[in-house]
Amino acid sequence: MSETDVIIVGQGIAGVSLSLLLERQGVAHTLLGRKGGGKGFALAETLPPSALPLLSRLDLLEVFEAAAIQRTHGYHSVWGRDVVTDNNFFFHRGFQHGLKIDKQALSATLLGRQAAHVVWFEKLLSVSCDGPEVAVTFRHDERTHRISGKLLVDATGRQRAVLRRLGIRTQDFDSLTAFSCHVPRVDHPALPHGVLIEAFEAGWGIVSRLNERENVFTLFTRTAGANEVAGQDALLAPLHKYANWHRHLSETKFLRHFLSGDGATKVLGAKANSSKAHTMAGRHWLALGDAALSFDPLSSHGITNAVYTAQLAASTIVAARSGGGEGALREYEATLTAIFMQYLQSKDQLYRQERRWPHAAFWRV
Repeated sequence: MSETDVIIVGQGIAGVSLSLLLERQGVAHTLLGRKGGGKGFALAETLPPSALPLLSRLDLLEVFEAAAIQRTHGYHSVWGRDVVTDNNFFFHRGFQHGLKIDKQALSATLLGRQAAHVVWFEKLLSVSCDGPEVAVTFRHDERTHRISGKLLVDATGRQRAVLRRLGIRTQDFDSLTAFSCHVPRVDHPALPHGVLIEAFEAGWGIVSRLNERENVFTLFTRTAGANEVAGQDALLAPLHKYANWHRHLSETKFLRHFLSGDGATKVLGAKANSSKAHTMAGRHWLALGDAALSFDPLSSHGITNAVYTAQLAASTIVAARSGGGEGALREYEATLTAIFMQYLQSKDQLYRQERRWPHAAFWRV
């Protein structure tokens, strides 16, 4: 058995960012990373200019820029009407560019910096927050290990692996689902930014340059409700097969031009819905990043949420250790709850702007 002050479970951007910030504060901690985890599907996610001042304040901008695929200077959208809008980052205050991020490469870079704090595991067996200490039991190299501490952090993303073991429920606010694939790169002369968001009858899609050879293509729809049949309402089921994408996108202004002719292209599905943990902090624990709050990809809040909540969690932990105790943890939860409620209002406003298919199942919700 080993001991530390803070146990962080999860080696994504949120967890590793928290590790880095706690190290700067001199807080003893251990980062538990799942061996083989973090090997995801490259999505070339865009970090908007509004996120870069936060990275600069935390002295993380150089690290993120080094792991970026490229700088981005805007994106195009066809939303609410049948015309393309040029959303140019040049008009933003402060930074006039964003960053196209490879999350796996960024996580690996950050993990390399925090290697001294990382302990790997194959399987999480149990977590406990009863009594004066927290404890995590896990399996590694066919042996069972236990680590104890004063505070436990769930940084396992949408899996919420720690929260589930603590009996904390998840609140889902919609059933948005993402279907992603890599397709041969196509450059459209009317879309110089290389990133396009466009709505269609069954949902919305985004296509983004990944590298010199490929684009990442993702379509978002929702699962059928209890009184709906997916096939009838053109919702979830057809989009896991790439061969069906042509039919759904045939009337789009631009998305259809990025489809390749290979119907066997592999498509991966994943949750993309708005959700939050019913409780985001307790007496000896807290959640951050997607484990606390999960945002609709339309908001571009994912990576920013990871870094911001890591910053807030680090200051909360320091305050709790300095006598703030449960009050600091309650304030942490109140702050995240307020952020999420404001986000839901903004998200709803964005979706209400699209009224071209008022009777379509996706847009009725």
